[in-house]
Amino acid sequence: MNILKKFSPSLLFIVVVFLIYSHILHSPFQFDDVWFIVDNYTIRDIKNLPLIWEGVLAYPTRFITFFTFALNYHFHQLDVFGYHLTNVLIHLLNGGLVYWLVQQLCAATVTLKNKKEEGVALVSALIFLVHPVQTQAVTFITQRFACLAALFYLLSLCFYIKGRSLSSKNIHYFVGAGLAAFLGMLSKEMTLTLPLMILLIEYCFFKPQKFKRFKSQYLFLLIGFGLIVPYFYSFKLSAVFAPKLSLSHLGDQLTPYTYALTQVRVLVTYLRLLFWPVNQNLDYDYPMSTTWADVQVIGSMLILITLLLAGFKIKEKEPLISFGIFWFFLTLSINFLPRQNVIAEHNLYLPSVGFALAVSAGVFTWTTKKQNLQIVLTGLILLLGMTTIKRNFIWQTEVKLWEDTVKKSPGKYTVYQNLAQAYINADELDRAQITLAKALQINPNFELAYNDRGNIFLKLGLLKEAIGDFDKAIAIDPHLHQAYNNRAICYQRQKMYDHALQDYNQAIQIVPHYAQAYNNRGSLYLLRKEFLKAKSDFEKSIELTPHDSKPYLNLAVTYQYQQNSEAALHFAQRAAQMGHPKAAHFIERIKQENQYKN
Repeated sequence: MNILKKFSPSLLFIVVVFLIYSHILHSPFQFDDVWFIVDNYTIRDIKNLPLIWEGVLAYPTRFITFFTFALNYHFHQLDVFGYHLTNVLIHLLNGGLVYWLVQQLCAATVTLKNKKEEGVALVSALIFLVHPVQTQAVTFITQRFACLAALFYLLSLCFYIKGRSLSSKNIHYFVGAGLAAFLGMLSKEMTLTLPLMILLIEYCFFKPQKFKRFKSQYLFLLIGFGLIVPYFYSFKLSAVFAPKLSLSHLGDQLTPYTYALTQVRVLVTYLRLLFWPVNQNLDYDYPMSTTWADVQVIGSMLILITLLLAGFKIKEKEPLISFGIFWFFLTLSINFLPRQNVIAEHNLYLPSVGFALAVSAGVFTWTTKKQNLQIVLTGLILLLGMTTIKRNFIWQTEVKLWEDTVKKSPGKYTVYQNLAQAYINADELDRAQITLAKALQINPNFELAYNDRGNIFLKLGLLKEAIGDFDKAIAIDPHLHQAYNNRAICYQRQKMYDHALQDYNQAIQIVPHYAQAYNNRGSLYLLRKEFLKAKSDFEKSIELTPHDSKPYLNLAVTYQYQQNSEAALHFAQRAAQMGHPKAAHFIERIKQENQYKN
């Protein structure tokens, strides 16, 4: 630990975090990033708070996170660097909050006070920062949901404990705790466990009789949750506990009973990932459990009960280790509310704080020799950091990420389709076709695979084959808007304009904010010399996706047809600034035509 003492904790955290995350700052948008960021029309205007509030989810429970995406879009458009940097900085701040939180908990712990509190806090924060299980929350831009909610969760606890430890003039800390809790509830739902976490802190570190003086402040926080949660979350228990089709093992029908049984196994899988972070996976193939008599369920229950009993047994002697164990269980308790994905590594972001604290306190408690302590801690942090770097290399390209996922979940046809899309984006069409064939072999009625294969045929100019696949996709899912749009492109190329217009209209009817369909329909109107309709569609496409250069150039062409060279030049220059490959040639043509007229 002597080496660590040469650096301030803040400087050490900055150096460590950027060493292990610097090489992902230019990694592309992945998976759900397309839905939540790239195609999310609600974050295009930072001033339009009502639209950001409305969002793309059923409830405004993640407004704060979506607002940060809107900030990123305002300053960076779709340059991934700014989005990644924001995630890394939030992670860095969380490491600092873990350090402050553990410092305060150590100060309230008689057995460690004035002895090891600085070391335990420092190592806890480092383990939290460098653990490879955090990559899915930090590197995966969309999972800023987890990082930001954790930031407000930790900040609220730090303020509460700070106010709790002062004898007077502490109301501003409790107000800060309430405000942070409020912001956390609008970042991600996992903040719901915060009032229980405060009670757990009281139970583990403060004498119960002293809690009487702080009932009013705690009651203020609890009332806030009681009023805000029903208003913003609008939970309908009938919907929450209704049977669901599992996305973690396709074909499983989850009921509250089978979901709870499955979560027992998931908790043990999470423990394994914390202690032995190998075979990490973006999209697990995790079958549900159907009976308590399952050997895996029984074994998992025994492990979890043993761990909980150990936490109670050592509470008086080792409160930090005990609290770390309880933290793990409490922060993951919200996952027992049934959802379609039974397991996801980003769910471990906040629970890993308890793991980091328990391991750090355990090493300091049970390693007696100072030299051995330094070796164990340095080796642990280096090992975790190198594993994180290795995992982050997988996230550097879409192809690497989905090849890794297919290798680990070979029975899920959805991961083959995601890999095929990555191949299509990389213009590796042959590999994409082979991969889609595997998806269709597992599920012959997979509409997205037909749509993607149709896109490949479209790229190859095989319009008849493409239409055949789009027909199959639409027959399976009549609401698949992408298939209507893609089939319309085929019809348009075949000069079957009425059929194309019908499909574009259908795509827009299904998804009224479908920017690509507006741009494509505008190009059809342009071919038919319906300039006013074309102009309207291009403007709508620009409104929805102001980062896309195609509607700008199409609008320039429309104005040129209408003999408005000034407007045509303006929009063509906008397209050129965005990198449209044909914009420069069009600008030159406009200038030449103007010179000829003059």
